[in-house]
Amino acid sequence: MGKSSVKGKLKVQELRSANPIGPVSSRKVPPTDESVITSDDGFPFFHQPQLTVTVEFIIPQHVNQGSLDEWLTSLEQDIPSPAWHRSANLSDETDHVKYWITTCLKLSQSILLALRIPVFDTFTVLRCNTNPSKERTWRATIRLPCPDRSFYSIIIETINRSLGLAVWATKNAYSPATKQRFFEKIQNEILSPYGGNVSFGKSTLEILRVAYAKNIPILSLGRGVYQLGWGIKAEIIDRSSTTGDSALAPRMTSNKSASTKVLGMAGLPGPINRTVRDIETALKSARELGWPVVIKPVDGERGEGVSVNVEEALLYMAFEKARDHSPSQTVLVEKQVEGVCYRLFIAGGDLLYAVKRLPIGVYGDGERSIIELVNEACEKEQSRPPWKRSRIKAIDSSAQRVLRSMNFTELSIAENGQFVPLRPIETTASGGVDVDVTIEVHPENIRAAIYAAQITGLDVAGVDLITTDISRPWHETGAVINEVNYAPLLGGGEISRRYVSDYVERLVRGDGRIPAEVFVGGEVAFAAAEKRGAELAKRLPGLVITSATHTQSVDGQEIPISLSGLRRRAQALIMRRNVDALILVVQDDEVLNQGPALDAFDQIIHIDNALRSYTTPEHIISSEQVNTVVTVLQNRERKGKK
Repeated sequence: MGKSSVKGKLKVQELRSANPIGPVSSRKVPPTDESVITSDDGFPFFHQPQLTVTVEFIIPQHVNQGSLDEWLTSLEQDIPSPAWHRSANLSDETDHVKYWITTCLKLSQSILLALRIPVFDTFTVLRCNTNPSKERTWRATIRLPCPDRSFYSIIIETINRSLGLAVWATKNAYSPATKQRFFEKIQNEILSPYGGNVSFGKSTLEILRVAYAKNIPILSLGRGVYQLGWGIKAEIIDRSSTTGDSALAPRMTSNKSASTKVLGMAGLPGPINRTVRDIETALKSARELGWPVVIKPVDGERGEGVSVNVEEALLYMAFEKARDHSPSQTVLVEKQVEGVCYRLFIAGGDLLYAVKRLPIGVYGDGERSIIELVNEACEKEQSRPPWKRSRIKAIDSSAQRVLRSMNFTELSIAENGQFVPLRPIETTASGGVDVDVTIEVHPENIRAAIYAAQITGLDVAGVDLITTDISRPWHETGAVINEVNYAPLLGGGEISRRYVSDYVERLVRGDGRIPAEVFVGGEVAFAAAEKRGAELAKRLPGLVITSATHTQSVDGQEIPISLSGLRRRAQALIMRRNVDALILVVQDDEVLNQGPALDAFDQIIHIDNALRSYTTPEHIISSEQVNTVVTVLQNRERKGKK
């Protein structure tokens, strides 16, 4: 039995914790090393690792369904209703019970997505019934996605607190004032306490969302790093950065003075600047370059600490601001050039999209004053969840200075369609407005951005070009490449989100899956798998055959793997870039304890019934159990993909 599966018993323990909000308690079953999947026929198809949670809750006597729907809608998340497994056995078939738990789960999933935890699979209620030992208490067992074990406690606490939030919502009539209180509770009780524990860049969730929609397998590698696809088709991302980005790239792009020098050496249009550490040198440099100048931290990010249109009277304040935002307390004094900043997003050696980056502001309508437009915009944003709001604020002294530079006051009426900025530049702190200019970019500007990415070692880059006209070549307009950004934000705004699908398609071939077939049976099944491997070897030389305890290349050479169990070995193999196909040999009932090794297979071939027990390897399982194993696997068969 050298090629059969042997593994220890599955260990599951229960934890209990008190819920600080409302009359709710929960019983939680932490995940084992892998997801646990039921063998029930007709179980929903899951793409993500799963977690089973049992919660106990008391439903309020008076539930205003219309009001709860309004609370959910206010979160601006399109969440599918949870599925109900046919064995859910809802006692008394009570509609309001089903509505209540469905609403609470949709609320939980909405908040988890606001935390940027990629829970995309539909939540499923496995069982729901009364607790006979507690009056008016219900118990529901739920299957939900848990993409990474590090998210476990956050997911549990979010569900627990969402039950309490739903109780609060039933006691408070929906209104603008209570909606703000609702947002504050979510922010203060869940997002703020737990958001810092989610090691996610803003780009990651949007990329994973699109990959999931394209049926591309997703594997968490920890610390916000994810693998998309399997084996030879796999790609690894960290935010928008990929394995195509050089490890040296962050060093070359994080220091603006150094990157300017590199661009200049390559014959690209970098800005003219001076690196300074004291105000005296800053003043001397500014006078040499000519007023006005730009003052910025040499190693800052997100536009923080940057001042433009700096004249001599404002130099000291701008210098101190820039130095405060510089980790090295070093400041860049830069010759200011005419034009607007454009972000050219380069991916895979080509332009993905380009936007004109404007400061936060409003568009005139030819009728209302600027202050009326701003107040309306602020009021609209206040009605949205805080984590989805733009950065627009009521007119303040900074906005008034910008308006004066345009010969406006807050009572002025801008022409219809005229953009009125409220800040001198776009920054992460103050926000901004993007305008899609992808089709307007001159080919020479695209080439310059691609060269800038290549020179700094980036496969994915955000190249910021300042120019008076993006449709004309950079060498005709006096344009400069202001910055080259590592891991540029993708999917942060409406325009950027439109291009995430193109980004993923460039990154991963097709659905990112390699052929994967399954043979079920004993030693004869492994021999059949070897014969099938020989048939496929010519077109798939990187094919690997594995059981729970033995892994070999298509030519029969053993591949040492320090893991036992078919699921673990399969996962190890899909992480290897030289693997272009898999044949898995199922020789026990591990699938009933740990779930299928992969989320989908191209073909299931049942050879014989010589399967052993996963927990007691010396025992042969019954024919009925074998049929259950085959059924679970067949539920993961990709129809039409053989």
